Amino acid sequence: MISILKREQIEDKAWNQCVQSSVRPFVYATSWYLDIVCQQWEGIVVEGKQGEYSLVLPVPILIKWKKPFVRMPLFCQQLGVFPLAVCSPTIQNEAIEAFVKHYRYINPYVFADNSFDTLNLNRLEVTTNFELALDLPYEENYQAYRRDRKKDFSKAKKVKQKIVTSSSPEPMIAMFESSVVPSFKGGIHPQTYRYLRDILKISLQKNIGELYYTQYEDGSYGAACFFVIWQKRIIYLFNAAFPDKRKDNGRMLMLDKIIQQYSQSEYVLDFESPTNEASIRDFYQSFGAKEKELYILRQDNLPFYISMLRKIRKSILTR
Repeated sequence: MISILKREQIEDKAWNQCVQSSVRPFVYATSWYLDIVCQQWEGIVVEGKQGEYSLVLPVPILIKWKKPFVRMPLFCQQLGVFPLAVCSPTIQNEAIEAFVKHYRYINPYVFADNSFDTLNLNRLEVTTNFELALDLPYEENYQAYRRDRKKDFSKAKKVKQKIVTSSSPEPMIAMFESSVVPSFKGGIHPQTYRYLRDILKISLQKNIGELYYTQYEDGSYGAACFFVIWQKRIIYLFNAAFPDKRKDNGRMLMLDKIIQQYSQSEYVLDFESPTNEASIRDFYQSFGAKEKELYILRQDNLPFYISMLRKIRKSILTR
């Protein structure tokens, strides 16, 4: 039976066990992660006779004009359907039908794959992520680096810097503030750093987070990389560098460390990069990473008066 449950009705143990045991597990769909990044969230659930869940579909919610709006939250690249192997395609499709019918405004919702029939591909936008399978020996992974990436790595090794671990996101946030935020029109989401701090704190407590900095001889930092490692997936969740230290290629050094550490394993390095910005795509591709398609659903079945209010507000804000 398919149910649509409020957050308080969801059994965390059953939910997380389903996500972890599903055919395509992602840390983004765990209850603790959703609690951090979502204003509110609900779930579409298929529940068994013993109270176990055989399918879950997370639904991140924003409340506007007293209506639920479905929207992907920060630090959550993809969600979708998380079924156990015993869950039939028919049930998966019925869950997606329930999702589309129940929530009138969805903009956007990103599915990790399109192994379902209910959503016609004509309704979906396609974007791509970059992933690097780490099943080969490190030497072969390194040889797959593009020539310019190898050159940057060689330069990084000549700089008097080392990789250190840390539990503090504050230097990384300072790097981001100085190098990236100035280019954001209107600034960044006010909750961005709270989410980042909480994800780091909990992931370190669960031993699934790794925060690296490159450190110089004087003790100062140059660059930072934050990875969340869960269910054989290494998510490159956040990174930054001070503007005057970018030339030292510290992030290249840290990415190579991760690739070397997990080479010849079943792990996948997920660059978490659904973007159309050519320079970012080019950078991740230069490690030998392969494109993986993601599917974006949008729909607007809101009452007419709400749609008009949204359009008027958007028009005013963009003047």
